[in-house]
Amino acid sequence: LGPVRAPGGCDRSCIAASPSRRITAPAAGQEMSGVMSGDSAQQQQQILELFREMEQLERSLVSERHRSAMLEDEKAAQASAFLRDISALETMLRDVSLDRDRLRMERDALLTGFAARTEAVCPMPDKIVDLRGELPSSPASEEPEREHGSELGHDE
Repeated sequence: LGPVRAPGGCDRSCIAASPSRRITAPAAGQEMSGVMSGDSAQQQQQILELFREMEQLERSLVSERHRSAMLEDEKAAQASAFLRDISALETMLRDVSLDRDRLRMERDALLTGFAARTEAVCPMPDKIVDLRGELPSSPASEEPEREHGSELGHDE
C-alpha cells in the first residue's frame, strides 16, 4: 500500500486538526494517550478509527484495481479469440463456397457429356433421361394397357 495522505498534503503520520497545529498519528501499537494533550479521548478514538477506515479503503481500492486489470485482460483475450474464430469461420465459408462452385461445374460438365453421348446413341430427345429432375413421360406409358388375348387374335 502506498502512503496515506491527508487533505493538507501530509502523510499518514500527521493530519490537519486545525490550521495552526498538526496532530501526529500514533505508530502501530502505540497508545494515543499523551499524543494530543488537551484533546479528549473521544477525538483520539475518532482519529484512530478514521485511519483504520482509510487503510481499509486503500486495501479495497488496490483489490478493485487488481480485479479491474484482470477483467480487462480477460476481455482482451476474449476479443482476440473472437476475432480468431471469425477469421477461421470466414476461411471455412470461402473454402466451402469454392468447393460448391467447383462441384457444380463438374456436375454440369458431366451432364453435358452424358447428354451428348446419349444423343449420339439414341437421337430421340424424348428418350433422354433428365438426371436433374424426373424421368420424362414416354408415349408407351400413357397408352392404356390392352388385354393379351385381343392382341393375339383370341376373342372370347
